[in-house]
Amino acid sequence: MSRTVFWITFVLVTLIRVMLAAVLPLFGDEAFYWQESQRLAAGYSDLPAGMAWLLAPPMAIFGHHLLALRLPSVVAGLVTVLLLRAFVRQHHDEAAANVAGVLALLVPIGQAVGVLAIPDAALTLALIAASLALIRAISDRRWRYWLVFALMMALAWLLHWRAAMIYFGGLLLISAHGPARRLWQDPRHWLAQLLGLLGLVPTIVFNAALDWPSVRFQAVDRHEWGFHLGGLQMPLEQALVVSPILFLAVCWAIWQQRRTVAPAVRGAIWIGLGLLLAYFAIGCFADQERTRVHWPWPAWLLLLPALALQVSRSRWRWWLMGATAVSAVPVWLGLWAMHAAPDYTQQFGKRFGANFLGYAGLAGRVRPLLDAQPGTVLIADNFLLGAQLDWYLQQRPYVLDAPRNQEHGRQVQLGIWNLDESGLRAASWQSAILVVDDSALFAADRFPFYQSLCARVGGLQWLGEHIEADTQRQFTIWRVQRGPASATACAQPILSQVFPVEVRPDLVIVGGYAVQHHGRVAAVELRLGDRVIATDHLDPAGPVIEPPWPELQDGNGEHSGFRFELAAHALPSGANAYQLIARSDDGQQRWLGEVVLTGAMVQGR
Repeated sequence: MSRTVFWITFVLVTLIRVMLAAVLPLFGDEAFYWQESQRLAAGYSDLPAGMAWLLAPPMAIFGHHLLALRLPSVVAGLVTVLLLRAFVRQHHDEAAANVAGVLALLVPIGQAVGVLAIPDAALTLALIAASLALIRAISDRRWRYWLVFALMMALAWLLHWRAAMIYFGGLLLISAHGPARRLWQDPRHWLAQLLGLLGLVPTIVFNAALDWPSVRFQAVDRHEWGFHLGGLQMPLEQALVVSPILFLAVCWAIWQQRRTVAPAVRGAIWIGLGLLLAYFAIGCFADQERTRVHWPWPAWLLLLPALALQVSRSRWRWWLMGATAVSAVPVWLGLWAMHAAPDYTQQFGKRFGANFLGYAGLAGRVRPLLDAQPGTVLIADNFLLGAQLDWYLQQRPYVLDAPRNQEHGRQVQLGIWNLDESGLRAASWQSAILVVDDSALFAADRFPFYQSLCARVGGLQWLGEHIEADTQRQFTIWRVQRGPASATACAQPILSQVFPVEVRPDLVIVGGYAVQHHGRVAAVELRLGDRVIATDHLDPAGPVIEPPWPELQDGNGEHSGFRFELAAHALPSGANAYQLIARSDDGQQRWLGEVVLTGAMVQGR
């Protein structure tokens, strides 16, 4: 295949990634990495220092912009492709190199890794460069390749603890690959390994001074280290993220390469296989909650040269590259949709949209409140919300202590910055705006959480709520007055549950409960658009409900239920989304939920 095809593909993919990097809403972890880049240090409680140091220069040069933040990842992803292409060209020919380059540019998971400001793109570049330098050092004994290997391994250790996984690939290489077995006795190999470990020094120094927070998070707190069957799904997950056709083609190419005489490519296969097997083994015991499908991305890049050698002279190369490109299109469209059609993408849940979306609109709601009273402190209820508000508002928020902070390894870091609750108590302030990600709280935890705020921050005054158009993200906004708060001076939110819609012959029943601690819910309205369809005024004759919090004191007592009985034949034709809105005596108004009704056919949502 001609170099023209490769360079056209390279330019097109570069333009797509740059465009996505410039407009894709900020991911929660990206926002926290940006916060770290504003406070450069030898290490952080979640990661080594490398990512923060990579993000700082482009932000300083190009200013506060998404593209500046993501520029290191975009560049690292593209340089990795060029490096892989040069490797194949050196050890085979340009036609195979161009095929390998095009495939590396188009693999679906690489479209996200090569855009987001997360460590994976730079880590992949470091691991690929280290692997190729090690393979070259097997046949060329000059010191330069050992030095490159050592430098790249040091960089990998500075970027992420997952640098450790490449050692499994290296172990398989020097054990199974004939030409590499001499490295067991080569002192330059072991010296280069020791030099590579110097990348751990800043992280070790940081952790040793603070009781090893990053080590505890990555090795203990994050992972239960118990076997779970979910890890066995990894081959299926990887087939999806690299595309099923490419997955099968790589497996076939690895099998075919057992008969070839390309030792450098076989070396890359051994490292890639070792890395994949290591991730598969770890995946059966490690954390299942957070997305990790992108972890093996370096392994697939190391396996692509084997495939390129097999198909570079075959007519099937065009079908393979075309199928890979087709698989990349949904990823591009999905990322673009989070910018152009966010209401559509949020329905896919937190793994796709929720950690990206909703924060810009929320910041627009909070900014006037801060501007109205200069000197007002900003408080967020968890680190992800705090980091997003910091990015959009350019005002450093304090963050309440929360299990979510601990689960993601960020609680210690907030304490180092004096932005946790201890820092809030030590600071000099009188008035604050508190923002709570209500949708991130479990239903059973909402009452104890809000009740605890009175003692933790002071008197609360309800300012409203911010709801995303798709109704999946809810934020409550409060004004906080510092000092002891009595029950009457510490407002509490309306808490509720909407029961499943009940369908009877010719009758549709919508019900639930709405309560307010140290207050009273006066009425619940059923609305269709801007029109109030029905109103249930809560009173002693209302439905008797027992909310899950016995200590909650609502003015309605046990009569806190609401109920709407609607004649099915009177419902408008088609599916219509009805909104439930509660009003309390103190003027608070809250959205309780949505039900979709259509004639006698009812679907709760």
